[in-house]
Amino acid sequence: MSLKNLPTKQNYDELSHAYDFFNRRLFGGELPGCLFTLQRKSRSMGYFSFERFANRDDTKSDEISLNPEYFATRPVEDVLSTLVHE
Repeated sequence: MSLKNLPTKQNYDELSHAYDFFNRRLFGGELPGCLFTLQRKSRSMGYFSFERFANRDDTKSDEISLNPEYFATRPVEDVLSTLVHE
């Protein structure tokens, strides 16, 4: 099965890969892992929320949310710039 048939996996794998790349290149690998979400927040390309999620053992994770409405209408550089900014 191709990734075309797995849009969730494709999108989250690409976001995770980009996050790991920028974390190494721009932040020396110092950033903790985070949870990615896609939200259609009006007039926002993305946002960051500190310790937004907790799992059952109360381990907390930050959230980086990106607005997928911009994925097809903005250059990929803009989307990646938003990821880095958040």
